[in-house]
Amino acid sequence: MKNRNTISIYHFINYNRNDLSDYIKRLGKLRPVVCFDLEDSVQDLLHPKRNSALKIIARKKLLEIFNSCNFPDTKIGIRLNSFHSSEFILDIKLLSELNKIVHINSLLIPKSESNSDVEKLTSILSDLKIEVDEVIPIIETQKGFENLQSMLENKSEKVKQIAFGHCDFNIDKNIFPFHHQNSREYWNWVKEFLSILESHNIEFVNSPYLKLNDSYSFNSMLSKLNHFCNGSFGQISLTYKQTELCSEYDSSYKDLNGFDKKLTGVEISEYAKRIIDDFESNNKSKGFSVTSANKTLISPHEYISAKKYLREA
Repeated sequence: MKNRNTISIYHFINYNRNDLSDYIKRLGKLRPVVCFDLEDSVQDLLHPKRNSALKIIARKKLLEIFNSCNFPDTKIGIRLNSFHSSEFILDIKLLSELNKIVHINSLLIPKSESNSDVEKLTSILSDLKIEVDEVIPIIETQKGFENLQSMLENKSEKVKQIAFGHCDFNIDKNIFPFHHQNSREYWNWVKEFLSILESHNIEFVNSPYLKLNDSYSFNSMLSKLNHFCNGSFGQISLTYKQTELCSEYDSSYKDLNGFDKKLTGVEISEYAKRIIDDFESNNKSKGFSVTSANKTLISPHEYISAKKYLREA
């Protein structure tokens, strides 16, 4: 018999797909929290003046989805815009409207940097009588990491997990190329997070893995997490296959990837040019691009960092 762990899965969904209702029902057997993003994925990085209009469209779309579809056995999550964003108050208005038609299980709060952010949010939710099961701060900046201990010492009872957003973390620390899950530095960050979370009995939710078709490396990442987290952790997923691998993860799996070698100066410049070209040539007016060749998601953060690197090189 396989020794399976229960991984908390947060599956971020493309909610403009034509088969959305059937897809969510298909996901049901894997039991993820199905997450709808209002933040980084809802933007046009190449035409930023469109961003506010795109977010309005996304909010209307969410209302349409839940007014027309019923997913009684599915946990729903929403990633809001940052508390400090001008879009945040419009997200709250959306939550107030959604609260009448669907129960929101999870709210993910990007760029969380202090306990006051979470306190203000929970106070707003209480005032508006919006019931959610959990609030998940996402640590994406050095300031957020430095304040993590104090955040947990005075945390709301709604905070049961802390998520890591490694792309924002890289850009905040002015790192290029980014440290992804195939780098030693990434796992040093994870260990630092865990050293703080464990004493507060808080579960770590791992940042998404951007090589969408690389099941071997994804399983390897889960194996590392299982080892470091003693079998209790969460994972953000971006595809049905990633969610399936989380749902069916066998904790006896030990076939681990090594770490990628560091690039030289010339190699970094070539890598930056490739990131920019791949992002622009594969972009479909979204906040990210997916390369056609190897199905790797390029985040807006790494695209911005690549352009900055070449300007300063």
